Formats: sequence, C-alpha cells, structure tokens
Amino acid sequence: MTDSPYLLELKEEIHRHKLQDMAQIFKALADTTRLKIMYALVHKEELCVKDVAQFIGSSTATASHHLLYLKEHHIASSTRRGKQIFYRIADAHIEQLIQIAEIHSKEQ
Repeated sequence: MTDSPYLLELKEEIHRHKLQDMAQIFKALADTTRLKIMYALVHKEELCVKDVAQFIGSSTATASHHLLYLKEHHIASSTRRGKQIFYRIADAHIEQLIQIAEIHSKEQ
C-alpha cells in the first residue's frame, strides 16, 4: 500500500517544519512550574530571578534553573542589569501560545 500524494506532501512538510523543535516547546511548557513562570511573564512583561522565585514559592536557585531551561529552549530571554538578571518572554509567538492556552482553559 502506498501513501496518497497529499499524505506524501504532508510528510515532507512535517520534515521541513522541525516537529522535534516544536515538541520541545510544548515539553518545556508542560511543566507546571515553568508554565506558571510564563503566565507571570505574560502578565508582568519582565521579572527578576528573585521575584520569580517568590512567585513560584521556591529558592532563587530553583527559579534560576527553570528560567535557564526556558532560555535554552528559546522561550524566555534575559537581560542583566547590574547584579540582577531580568527575564521576559522570548517573542510574541510564545506569548500568544500562553494566551491561547489561558483562553482555552477558561472555556472548559
């Protein structure tokens, strides 16, 4: 049995879109603590590590670990100001994902 032309085209398209990279975004956001951080960043635009730690109820080391994970996966970005590092959402697409998930969860 052979795939129909439209299935072959769809398979090629999937390869072009790096599904593995897309899956990593969802994997990063599947963690409740990291999602909580991203939720805060959607509503506060920018937070320092200390504020994130306080918000998620953890040590600054734990908050830093989660923030670094988000940064490594291009979901968050950071800026150093003096001794503090401030984090924000990496781009509008990630912000839209969080906002859409929030809206969808309210409709359930």
